Amino acid sequence: MPTKKKRIAITVDDDVHAALMQFGKLSGVPAATLIGQLIPRLLPLLESTTYALKEARESPLQTLEVLSREIAKTTAEASALQLDLVEQIAKVRGATPDADD
Repeated sequence: MPTKKKRIAITVDDDVHAALMQFGKLSGVPAATLIGQLIPRLLPLLESTTYALKEARESPLQTLEVLSREIAKTTAEASALQLDLVEQIAKVRGATPDADD
């Protein structure tokens, strides 16, 4: 029985095709089925990105201000994570008698 779902054709690079074929061979899941299962999981990201693009077109200055704040927030979070990693490295080195400097 034919499906009522919409169909689209996609073009992929050789490496993507090879990965899909290898996955299909090992899992028994055809590439089209895998892609059909992955796309709905990406839908929230697609919708939020679409909304962001719409907002950017309608209010470029406000969008740039929001992006600036988000980048600053992300940078601060990344710095905190890096500090945590440095502290963990120091602990591991301190616990290992033969640790290199």
